[in-house]
Amino acid sequence: LCTIDMDCPHVGYYCPDDPTNGEDPYWRKVCVSQKSEGEACEGDRECQPDCRCNTHESSP
Repeated sequence: LCTIDMDCPHVGYYCPDDPTNGEDPYWRKVCVSQKSEGEACEGDRECQPDCRCNTHESSP
C-alpha cells in the first residue's frame, strides 16, 4: 500500500490517485508500473523515467 509516489521503492512505479475520490471503500492505493512510451496519461508521474506525458490517445 502507498500514500504518495515516494512510498514506491522501485524505479518505474508510482502511487495513483483514487479515481473514486473516496466513494469506493474497497479502493486501495498500491504502487503501479508507470506507462511506457506512446501510452496516454494524465501527468508526467504516470510515465517512465525520462519520458513526458502523452495527453493524446495511444496509437494502435
